[in-house]
Amino acid sequence: MAKKKSRQAASPRARKARFRAVRLIVFDLDGTLVDTFEDIAAAANHALGLVGRPPQDLSLIMSRVGGGGRNLMAKCLGKDATEQEITRAFKGWRDYYKAHPCVHARAYPGVKETLESLRLKGARLAVLSNKLHEITVEILRQLGLFEYLDSVQGEAPPKPRKPDPGEILRLMQAYDIRREEVLVVGDGEADVQVARNAGVRVVGVSYGVNTAARLREMGAEAVIARFPELLELVSPEESAEC
Repeated sequence: MAKKKSRQAASPRARKARFRAVRLIVFDLDGTLVDTFEDIAAAANHALGLVGRPPQDLSLIMSRVGGGGRNLMAKCLGKDATEQEITRAFKGWRDYYKAHPCVHARAYPGVKETLESLRLKGARLAVLSNKLHEITVEILRQLGLFEYLDSVQGEAPPKPRKPDPGEILRLMQAYDIRREEVLVVGDGEADVQVARNAGVRVVGVSYGVNTAARLREMGAEAVIARFPELLELVSPEESAEC
């Protein structure tokens, strides 16, 4: 408990010092780089209609995002849904979303400029999402963010989803980067957990699906309310110290 209190009470200067020498930043997509929730909800409500269920509010669907499309539809359908119904709904969601991946999706303010600045400072940038891989790539391409990224990985069975740390560990090996030089940035529990499982640091964003207080409870070492604030926390150009 004492350690948690000291972390929350740390000054902005102390928080910045903790995130120096960052050479790899792994971002979540939904609720972190891009507001994708209207398109996700449109696909979910289309799928619900296919199985005779009523549409659901955007806020409710947002609260269920983060574990992949099939998990989303299972939550939307409820505990009484059969596997056959979940499978049919997921297929409807997937097909609709593939056809309409970026109708309402928008990058959050300052995302493109911040990614560009981090790249210029020498950081490797990656996206790790539980969204279907081909939809993840298409959204990033359409919004002009793909060019700033060194690696993009979405859901691609049989690869495990977050919070499995395998993809982060693979990137660390590929780029010869140590754990203390890696930072995960995201808005969900899976992001905090994948960082913990990989033994790396994590910053939460409070404009996605979780509040700042909730992200701190999960274990985020810092929380930002606007994406460009990340530049105040990390210093890729500084050399690491043991």
